[in-house]
Amino acid sequence: IVEASNLFAALVKKRVRTLAFCKVRKLVELVLRYALQDLHASAPELAPLIKSYRGGYTKQERRAVESELFSGRLLGVTATCAL
Repeated sequence: IVEASNLFAALVKKRVRTLAFCKVRKLVELVLRYALQDLHASAPELAPLIKSYRGGYTKQERRAVESELFSGRLLGVTATCAL
């Protein structure tokens, strides 16, 4: 989990659009949390540009993340297969 979040954050810092797929919702949130901690410490301007996407969100929340991802406003998304 830590290695995945470190790689995810490193790619976001290089401004590479990145998807990190996880098997379960708990891992999606952990990878996002660890990546956010890294970004807040080293590149705080990038922290708002990553989000998670999982089945537990409402349809409206998922569509909002999809819209931001497909329009290029997000640099990274941690997700389950719901995406």
